Amino acid sequence: MGREVELLRAVNRLLREHRLHAALAAVKGFRNGAVYGAKIRAPHALVMTFLFRSGSLLDKLKAIAQATFTHSRNLAIFVFLYKGLLGAQQWLQGEKAQFHSFFAACVGAWFVFGDNNPVKSQINMYLLSRILFALSRLAVEKGYFPETKRDPFPLFAMLVWGVVMWLFEHHPHTLQPSLQSSMTYLYEDSNVWHDISDFLIYNKKSTGGFLHNKGSTLELTEHGNPHHRTSQTWISRNRASELTSWIPMPGKKNNLGQTQMKKSLLSSYFDI
Repeated sequence: MGREVELLRAVNRLLREHRLHAALAAVKGFRNGAVYGAKIRAPHALVMTFLFRSGSLLDKLKAIAQATFTHSRNLAIFVFLYKGLLGAQQWLQGEKAQFHSFFAACVGAWFVFGDNNPVKSQINMYLLSRILFALSRLAVEKGYFPETKRDPFPLFAMLVWGVVMWLFEHHPHTLQPSLQSSMTYLYEDSNVWHDISDFLIYNKKSTGGFLHNKGSTLELTEHGNPHHRTSQTWISRNRASELTSWIPMPGKKNNLGQTQMKKSLLSSYFDI
């Protein structure tokens, strides 16, 4: 027991060493990044997995654990790199400078958040909207722009919605697939109906669609023959509601025996 107490005291003395503060701050930043990443990702992964993913309970729990671990790891590594580089620059120059934080974040983001995938794209866009707000406030504080007497938020809302609707109507391919799918449901599908069933009860009257082999993805269309199943597969509306981002691909398999499909196509067509 006495040995454990001495060890604990030695660790506490080490943690109070001022010369090690920058390095220890990077270590604690890694800890905080891992904890915070798990806290914010686990609930989201839990809800989305049980709402939209099929499979056994074990498969769902594995998916939740993997998503949580990945987000937690990425945030922990970024905080560690950022704080480590921040401390290193301060040690080399002997003082803090504003460009230190910018440089450290750029390097960390290159290694951690530089991959162009849906999750990291969502994180980067989340930050972009907030830094634009912050830079606007900073510009007013520094006197680059005069402070308005009235709240400019209504003008901001007008500009945002005006631009996004113009893009959707005339350049929809520039928008993200998930946003395209949502806006198609709201603004294009509402132009089509046949009777009261697909006017108020359902979005679309169709009960199925065709999945066509398109190489690395499967494309859903209304065109095809349900009796020809070599390169296309007919799926019912009920079956579509059970599909997730992974389904078997007829006639062609990759190493996993499956291929990834754009779920936004299913969601848009089947109203799920």
